[in-house]
Amino acid sequence: MLILFINFFILISLIDSSPSAIDGTALTFEVEDNDKMCFYEYFKHTKNYIWTFKVISGGNHDIDATVESPNGKILYKKTKKRQDQFDFESTWGVYTFCFSNEFSTVTHKTIYMELRPAELESLAEEGGKKKISSANTLIEDRLESIHSANSQIVEEQVHYKLNEAEGRHSAERLNMMVQIYAFGQAIGILITGLGQVLILKTFFQDGRPSSAYMKT
Repeated sequence: MLILFINFFILISLIDSSPSAIDGTALTFEVEDNDKMCFYEYFKHTKNYIWTFKVISGGNHDIDATVESPNGKILYKKTKKRQDQFDFESTWGVYTFCFSNEFSTVTHKTIYMELRPAELESLAEEGGKKKISSANTLIEDRLESIHSANSQIVEEQVHYKLNEAEGRHSAERLNMMVQIYAFGQAIGILITGLGQVLILKTFFQDGRPSSAYMKT
């Protein structure tokens, strides 16, 4: 069993090119056949999160997935899923996200996984400042609008790239199957042609009179 600890931050550049990070986890990985892979995420406070995954390539594009809480309770468990989304409220502790390909003995799977907050944090909160209940200025409202639009664009780009990768893999697989089929057809035509030549040759040999009969 392969166990990894991975924490990844997606960065977005705003109008002044200063980086603003959306706290989340997103990665693409492979699970070998008859294998299991788990990831661990440590949460320090209560917050709503969205966990999504999608099988990009491999076999029937399915995988077994589970989510376990810090106290060992199974929050999510599905078998042979192509893609899914799970919303949950985090508590203090380490959550476990596992993908199992143990039911497959031939093909490995390429999977995309993402863990992100359900609600987008404001620029001030992402900058480490506490949320203030006072009304925002016009410039702050504009910045928040740009921040929200950029975040949505990044999310749409991720889904577009996933669909493109899945489509490319399906096209490559179809192309390989067509080539194998065409090669088999060529071999079949060659064998059929040689067989017909041999059969016709035997017909002419059987109809030819013997030399003894010709002398008499």
